[in-house]
Amino acid sequence: MSSCQFYPVPLRSSGSPFISRTILLTRFLSQPRTRSSRNMKFLVSSLPLVGNIRPLQYIVRRLIENKHEVVWLMDEEFKEYVQASGAQIILTARLAEYNRVARHKTSGTREEEFDILKGRVAAQIDDYRRVLATFKADAVIISDYALGAQAIYDLGGLPYITVGVGPIYVMEKSHPVPGSGRLPPKHPNSSVSQAYHQMLGQDFSVYKPVAAIINEQRHRFRLKPVEFKNIIDCLYRSPFLHLHMSASTFEFPLPRTYSNIHFIGATPPTTSQGYEIPDWWSSILPGSIVVHISHGTIPVRANLIRDIRALSELEGVNFIITCPAVDGAFPDKSILPPNVYVEKIIPYRVLMPHLQVVVTRGGFGTVTSALTYGVPLVVCAERGERDDIGARVSAHRAGISMASATPGASSIRRAVQKVLKEDKYKNAAMAIAVEMNKGNRGVERGVQLIEQLVQFKKTVAAADSMLHEHGTTMM
Repeated sequence: MSSCQFYPVPLRSSGSPFISRTILLTRFLSQPRTRSSRNMKFLVSSLPLVGNIRPLQYIVRRLIENKHEVVWLMDEEFKEYVQASGAQIILTARLAEYNRVARHKTSGTREEEFDILKGRVAAQIDDYRRVLATFKADAVIISDYALGAQAIYDLGGLPYITVGVGPIYVMEKSHPVPGSGRLPPKHPNSSVSQAYHQMLGQDFSVYKPVAAIINEQRHRFRLKPVEFKNIIDCLYRSPFLHLHMSASTFEFPLPRTYSNIHFIGATPPTTSQGYEIPDWWSSILPGSIVVHISHGTIPVRANLIRDIRALSELEGVNFIITCPAVDGAFPDKSILPPNVYVEKIIPYRVLMPHLQVVVTRGGFGTVTSALTYGVPLVVCAERGERDDIGARVSAHRAGISMASATPGASSIRRAVQKVLKEDKYKNAAMAIAVEMNKGNRGVERGVQLIEQLVQFKKTVAAADSMLHEHGTTMM
């Protein structure tokens, strides 16, 4: 049993969004505590996806600067990311197989998500135990499905911290069903239909099957089953401390019971060191109206050039398209309109300060990066998480969420024109940027909270928890 113990109290009759058998004692702290003088040890685990790895790199670097020891469990293909953070790498074993499934998912369907979870909990437990047999960690830090870390806590009392890189989902009638792209109900009377939608969309078609997949694996380790009504919390968030790489002003209002969630701002942009500015850069920047179209927003298809020409008809606007497969998509750049520029990649630190609008498919990293710089968006999202991100953009008037994942260029042109013309979108994006743009301050705050959790052995609740319920105003 770990020496770091937490103190459960009997479950209230009103229920809890977290582990059904306990509700964890919280400690409200208005100021960050001084870092503990003793060195701490952390096991880090993440999905092998850049969007999950990058936030952890910043957190790990700061932990190491604070003289803590960090071991990072990662696949062979991504070991350079771990090495760049300064952490000691231990390669995944059983988990590597399930990471490959997660890395190569394509459809985003429920069946695909179910396949990712099958066997993953048991693989996480086995790999974590293998590391912990020789590395006596004080806590696990995870940007992944948190089920294995929860099982390790249930088995031995080792606390865990989750790092969130997506929209926050909760099973509350005041919140839309994950993946629906819906907004919260505007009027009390709509809560009845919303609750019914929750029951049909979550309890039966999604979360009971997910709970069955998870509980079959927990049963192998003689762990109590997770109730399906708590499944979202078990999937994504630690009840002790959840660090979210976003802003409360970009989320739907959260009930007070979610005070374990701390918003620490967007992931800081990557360095632009060594990047060579394109030859055309000085001819359009600064001073002109610039719109960025991120990779994949306009599909590579036979009429791609025609669509780009239609989009470029906005007078006085320059378009920058980034596309990793630029040579295949644009074999002859000479036929592009004179106000359209295409590059394989441009670091956001270089690009974002010059933009007036970002057109994107709704990836969490692109959206939060744009909002960090106060740039409004046009989101052309497919169903699922990206559709939910688009709903948040629309709800807070930080841009326009399109009704289609593959709208025509004329539809995108009209949306861009509207965002450029109406100041409310820019104003809303700038308001979100105040909290989103925390940079290294947010990382430092997150590390303080992690140290606080280990040092005081109690759940770290947000002192400003009033923000959860009232701080986000729906426009």
